[in-house]
Amino acid sequence: MKEFKINDFISLKLEGVKTVIYVKDKAIDLWIYLILNPPVNPITPFKKIDSIDEIIEVLDDPSYSEFPYYTKYIPPEDEFWGHCSNLQVWIENDYDTNLLHSKIAFLLLEKLAKIGDIKAKKIFTKEIKKRLLSGYTPVLNYLIKEKYLKYLNKEEIIRIIEELIDNNLVPAALLLINREFIKNLKEERISWLIKNFKYVKYKKSSIFLVDNELDLSNKGIRNLLKVESLFNLKSLKKLNLARNQINKIPEQFSNLSKLQTLTLDYNILKELPDSISNIFSLERASINFNWLRYLSESINNLNSLQILTLEHNELLELPKSIGNLKALKVLILGDNDLKEIPESINKLDQLQTLSLYFNRLKSLPNSISSFKVLLNLDLYDCGLNNIPESIYKITSLIWLDLGGNHLKKVSDSINNLISLKHLRLGNNQLNSIPDSINNLKSLEILSLYENPLIDLPDSISELKSLQEMHLENVDITSFKDKIEKLNEKGIRIYL
Repeated sequence: MKEFKINDFISLKLEGVKTVIYVKDKAIDLWIYLILNPPVNPITPFKKIDSIDEIIEVLDDPSYSEFPYYTKYIPPEDEFWGHCSNLQVWIENDYDTNLLHSKIAFLLLEKLAKIGDIKAKKIFTKEIKKRLLSGYTPVLNYLIKEKYLKYLNKEEIIRIIEELIDNNLVPAALLLINREFIKNLKEERISWLIKNFKYVKYKKSSIFLVDNELDLSNKGIRNLLKVESLFNLKSLKKLNLARNQINKIPEQFSNLSKLQTLTLDYNILKELPDSISNIFSLERASINFNWLRYLSESINNLNSLQILTLEHNELLELPKSIGNLKALKVLILGDNDLKEIPESINKLDQLQTLSLYFNRLKSLPNSISSFKVLLNLDLYDCGLNNIPESIYKITSLIWLDLGGNHLKKVSDSINNLISLKHLRLGNNQLNSIPDSINNLKSLEILSLYENPLIDLPDSISELKSLQEMHLENVDITSFKDKIEKLNEKGIRIYL
């Protein structure tokens, strides 16, 4: 096990394939994001970047990244040293929170301050104020939701709000005001805000729009009609209604005619009315963790929709009209009760990501072979007994997950998938892999765990890009020599 001590308080350990941060010998439970080489093309998203948070926001955008679940392979040891280097730089630069993701930086700073790190104690609240005054709303949202404002007194927060307004960073000021600090502002400020900015009221709270965005998440809302003035917001572009108790969308929803992004995760919706399908401007809809069973045929009206995520619902079928969503790039339908996919799905000629994991599919429509730009296909645990030949014709694929099915054979046609970087075939009933796999010259990660493999093809050593192979819970006795040769080539084997 590798270990790197950065100072008297922080050390890192490589435990298996995972890098773990320790503060005074206590492991910190957090997920850490490593950026070794931020992309330089396209350039536009990375202009005016002041912090790591802003880079990660771009990379996490499903419409920008190759795949929400796919990241370029980094060997665990390289990743470990990358994290060591990043934390070393952070500490050498006096815990500057711009240099780490805010979720890591503030959690570590808080713990360091509590255990007696004098430098951390001095700069902890200063860093909170600095990031609030930056006006970068995702970090403000994080600091608010994780309750870091408790380290500042009310007067300090009011001064920050006043300064943000003076510096023309009103959207950031409104986020803080939405936490009910408005009553502490000067009267003329309150009058100015109410006169110049739109807001809604719910249970005596005033919630202001921020850059035509409205966050009503986790407010205990049951009836949207109780949110005063909501459906008068004709210019609203982004609405977050996640983590409420909404069971019905009223007809008035179609009044939000400029809406581009809608989040309805973690509610109790059983159906989506036509009022949503009539919002022709909608580009992104996230309706995960609800009780949806059907989608209306009218969904085809959403011809601007690019991203649709419907994970963890109870969908039994998809409407044929879904094929008319010509702008759709990302379709996430994991963990539903789908038994089939309509043939019309092949009309989604812009689709790049299709996720169908944890459904009850027995087959796929032949029409999917016509996908020309599909990069990522997730069919984990879909009850498949064989790999449909149509999949082997999607030559654009870079990420394919067929794990957790009942597959007994992989066809020689796998050699058509020449762009594939990540192939997951774990937890199936495979005895062998075809020799033709050697044509996958771009393949970096091959997962074959929990299969009754008898042998590996000799040609597997010809995979020049292969960096990692997963063979956990596989009896490798009969092909141990091949595994040793792959190890000698520097390929990491996980057993």
